[in-house]
Amino acid sequence: LYVADTLNNRVLEYDTPLESDAADRVFGQGGFTSYDCNRGGVGAGSLCNPQGLAITDAGSLFVADSRNNRVLEYDSPTTETAVNRVLGQTSFSLNGINLIGAQGLYSPLGVAIDHTAKPNRVYVVDTGNNRVLGWSDAQDFKDGAPANIVIGQPDFHHSGCNTEGLGAKSLCGPSAIAVDGQGPLYVADSGNHRALEYDSPSGSSPTANRVYGQNGSFTTNDCDKGGVSAVTLCMPSGGAVDHAGHLYVADTLNSRVVDYDSPLKSTTANRAFGQDGSLTS
Repeated sequence: LYVADTLNNRVLEYDTPLESDAADRVFGQGGFTSYDCNRGGVGAGSLCNPQGLAITDAGSLFVADSRNNRVLEYDSPTTETAVNRVLGQTSFSLNGINLIGAQGLYSPLGVAIDHTAKPNRVYVVDTGNNRVLGWSDAQDFKDGAPANIVIGQPDFHHSGCNTEGLGAKSLCGPSAIAVDGQGPLYVADSGNHRALEYDSPSGSSPTANRVYGQNGSFTTNDCDKGGVSAVTLCMPSGGAVDHAGHLYVADTLNSRVVDYDSPLKSTTANRAFGQDGSLTS
């Protein structure tokens, strides 16, 4: 089990979490008793506000190191804490905002692995740039490698909220990402109060196929348009897909999690957690 211990600026790893609540390894700190942002300076051994985590089929760990504007990759996280590669920066000693283009990241909050792609594909929620970046090979890249997929912007050189207008190709403040076991990609588009689904999230500037939270409309972005219901969202900030294909969305400002049983067929939620089962409270 891996936990992003955000405000302690570290990631913890538990070898046997069902048997012991004591962590076995710590990433980003020299030991279990320190918690500084970039302890010892920005480098291969530091972290600052880590957020999203993802694991490849080969067991590599990816960490969205948000305040360092980078993603770190650890090849052997169950045996050692040494980092192997970095995305978003050209070296481990750099953490500047937005190396412009296909290489840069600005406050990445989420990371996901597409296990249906061989080799696995890695997606990063580049929140500050209002986009998602993708690398087609999660196991074979050089430090600072440019992405070859961009979602939410017309190209790698734009970064605005809804750059070309609100629609099926835009994003505004995305915060989380999840990949279905069959390959579709889901993005929590927080600033637009919606979640988007992409059937084929590859190439340049793909178009979303489905929208959740706006009652089927790609051109509205209201918080709870028409009132809280099974077809509305307000600042969604997390998402996950289970093995049966159910989509779960953390609907933050509505203080609930909503579940879509068949998200590729219907954009209406089937149940809510956190509101005593009610979809209208």
